[in-house]
Amino acid sequence: MGDTSKASELATVVRLPVDQHEQPDQPGELRESGALSGRVLTAEQYARTFSQREQAFARWRGYRADAVWLANAVRRLAADDRTKFVARQVMFVPVGAGVVFRRVWEAKTGSRYERMMRAAEAAGDFEAVAEWEARAVAERQRRHQRVMDWITHPVQIAKTAAVSVATGVGGLLGLGVVMAVAEDNAALVNDPLMGA
Repeated sequence: MGDTSKASELATVVRLPVDQHEQPDQPGELRESGALSGRVLTAEQYARTFSQREQAFARWRGYRADAVWLANAVRRLAADDRTKFVARQVMFVPVGAGVVFRRVWEAKTGSRYERMMRAAEAAGDFEAVAEWEARAVAERQRRHQRVMDWITHPVQIAKTAAVSVATGVGGLLGLGVVMAVAEDNAALVNDPLMGA
């Protein structure tokens, strides 16, 4: 086989920028002669062409071309009807969640009344401001009463449960007494309680 280091050194191909007038008119078209055109560079020209600065400029030109391609692709994608449909369907969930959040917030706070008071005040309708302020005070009182009900409800529920159980036991005993009197047998008083 022999020494290939010299051959590989001679076979190194470096792509250089080509002038527009040296390009064929159509891609894949060759001139009739079939010869390739090129330029012979001196060592200085070669060093200048591939210096760090030139490489940076080449990179920036590539970045610019990539950015243009990406912008065109995004523009085409955004204009597509299927993309618009998918985006619209995906946006329904967060928009709906925002509406629900706003409604819950207005139900739990006095923000609705404050908003209406500000609108009435901006319109100069001070009677409406007074009306919305009265509604806001009434809503705060109702909200406070609901909170207080949560504090007192457990005690009331326990009392109601005890009264309900006592009423049920009393009713069953009353039924047992009626049965015992009708049958003339005192042992039947407990039968409704035992059967329940």
